[in-house]
This record gives sequence, structure tokens and C-alpha cells, in this order.
Amino acid sequence: MSKINPSNATGLTFEKVLRVIHKNARQSRTEYQRFQKLLDKSRRVSKKRFKEIDKQFAESREEFAESRKQIAEIKEIIRQTGEQMKQTDERMKQTDEQMKQTDERMDRILNELHQQTKRTDIELGRLGNRFGEMIEHLVAAGVADRFNEMGYHFHGVSAGNFKAKDEKGQTIAEVDILLENDDFFVAVEIKSKPRMDDIADHIDQLKILQQYFAKHRGKEKKVIGAIAGAVFADHIKKAVIANGLYAIVQSGDTIKIDVPKDFQPKLF
Repeated sequence: MSKINPSNATGLTFEKVLRVIHKNARQSRTEYQRFQKLLDKSRRVSKKRFKEIDKQFAESREEFAESRKQIAEIKEIIRQTGEQMKQTDERMKQTDEQMKQTDERMDRILNELHQQTKRTDIELGRLGNRFGEMIEHLVAAGVADRFNEMGYHFHGVSAGNFKAKDEKGQTIAEVDILLENDDFFVAVEIKSKPRMDDIADHIDQLKILQQYFAKHRGKEKKVIGAIAGAVFADHIKKAVIANGLYAIVQSGDTIKIDVPKDFQPKLF
């Protein structure tokens, strides 16, 4: 049996151990390199991601700053609007007060005007009555003479509103002056300033008077119409004559009957 050299046995074992160590070291180095590559890659990815996050965060900060700016502007607009509304309310209050004062002044003015108008109407009414009375007196004083000069020879004069009444005592026709002879009645309407409406109204009165006289005066007489005026417009006077009515006009302190040469009064 051969003897084993301890040194050889130890060398063989150490070499194996060393080879194992080297092998393990290479594997460890490979794993480390692979791990280092993964770590470097992870760092690059993380760094890129961090940059993107930083960029997004910066953009978000800008957007947030812009939003805060817009909010501040909106708040300022709201503040200014509130101030303007406050000023507007104050102006409206002032305007309302001014309008109230204006309304009160207008009410006083209108009331004064109303009172003044009432007084004026009363005075005009009195003046019109006096003027009408003066015209009626002037016409009544000379109208029979003027017609008599034309050959009518009136013997009866009713001045101061002749009224024809029905069986119930109701007035159905009224004229200012009524002249009468054996054949005719002349009904005279007196106006300060005759109008077109006065012509039609007087003709209606003449028709009623014709029926009234035929019924109540026994002998049938013809009715003739006349309109007297202090101020006679030319077209009104022409319309009076065209309707077969006498036009009695003022002439100085007396009156005259305006009769065209070919004039024929209308008989009712």
C-alpha cells in the first residue's frame, strides 16, 4: 500500500477550493455587473421620469399661478361691480327722490293750472254770455227792420229763445229770434262765430218748426231760416246762402242781411 503525501493531498484540496472560489467570484462579478446595469437603467428611467414629473409640476405651478391670477381678477371685477352697484343704488335713490319732488311740483303746477283753467272757463263763460247777449240784442233790435225793408212786413218778433214743446212739455226745437207775418215765420239762430255744424243743426230745427207750426198755429205758414254772426268766415257765409238760409252779418253798430241778387230762400 502506497503512502499518501500530505502536502499533495492538501494542494489538491486547495486548488479545488481555489477553483471553486474563482468560479464563484466570476459568477458574483457577472451578477454584480448585471445588477449594476439594471441599477443604471433604473436610475436613467427614474431620472427621466423625475424630469417629466418636474416638468409637469412646473406646468401645474404655472397653471395654478394663472388660475390664482384669474381668480384675483374675478374678485377685483366683483369688487368693482359691487362698488358700481352701490353707486348705482345711491344714484337711483337720488333719482327717485328727485322724481318724487318733480311729481310733487308737477302736481302743484297741474292743480294750479286746473284751478286757473276753471277760473278762465268761468270768465270766458261770463264773457261769452255777455257777448252773446250783446249780439242777440244787436240782432233783435234791427232784424225785423232789415227784413221789412225787403218787403216781408213782420208784425211779430219773439226774441230771447223761442221754444217749441211737445205734448209732454219737452223742448223739441229752439231758436234765438222768431219773426212772424201772415205768410212766413223766419227763425234766426245767432252765433258769435258760426261754423259748418251750425248750418246743419239749424236746418234740423227748421224742419221741426215747420211741423210744429202746421199743427199748432192753424193756418199753414212757410218757415224760412237765417243765421246771424258777429264774425262770419267767407266760406261759412257762402255755405249758409248755398243752403237757402239768410246770412245776417254785423255792419258797424247795426246789422245787414247779405243777399245775392239771385238768392231765393229755402221754404220749409
